[in-house]
Amino acid sequence: AYNGQVSPATSIIPAGLYGADLDYHWQPSADEEYPFDLDKAAEALDAAGYPLKNGARVDKHGKPVKLSLLSRAESTMSQTSGKFIAGWLKQLGIDVDYQVVSEAALSDRVWATVDGKPQPDYDMFLWGWVGDVDPNFLVSILTSDQIGMWNQSAWANAEYDKLFAEQSRQLDPQQRKEIIWKMQRLVYDQTPMIPLIYSRSQEAYDTANWTGWVKSPAKDGGGFYAFRTDAYLQVQPVGADEPASRTG
Repeated sequence: AYNGQVSPATSIIPAGLYGADLDYHWQPSADEEYPFDLDKAAEALDAAGYPLKNGARVDKHGKPVKLSLLSRAESTMSQTSGKFIAGWLKQLGIDVDYQVVSEAALSDRVWATVDGKPQPDYDMFLWGWVGDVDPNFLVSILTSDQIGMWNQSAWANAEYDKLFAEQSRQLDPQQRKEIIWKMQRLVYDQTPMIPLIYSRSQEAYDTANWTGWVKSPAKDGGGFYAFRTDAYLQVQPVGADEPASRTG
């Protein structure tokens, strides 16, 4: 689906974004990690009370389980991934109504409301997001107060909310990292969302004729594809006494 241009994801904070000195990415151990194993998935469904009858997975009332899965028309990678996922679920006996919809239509269903209250109209969907050089935004999207906004899963967890508040006040970077690791472990255990891949954006910029590029993060980050504006403000022609003219 991704032509080998990505790496498998585990937690909600991308790996390799912050450098070795302060890596906010939490990686589950071999014992903690959920492997791709359809046999174990079938066993888990059986144990949870969703047995297989006549080739179909049924709920606790004996009715066949049917789920919807939505992917975006604007993303061919999303569409291909959706086909794989729907196929795997069908191997488990789960009937999947797989639909490719526009991003606008998906937004309408994800952020649907009834009487002004969030009432999402989906079972599963595929989407993506980008983060900042600081992990605060990525860990904020699953807080309870973001339900109806960034929290597309409508997941609420009091411990997660408490940890988010703690990390936002913590001034020691290493202690803050430990808190953010705990938050990622909670999300991984309860799976309100399942990260599929980490993608890498490629950049090309001219360092022979232009100077002042500011990487973010500083050691190995990008020169301009970020939410920081330093490079845009500092870049100027090599040898110029004044910064290059800008409009904005």
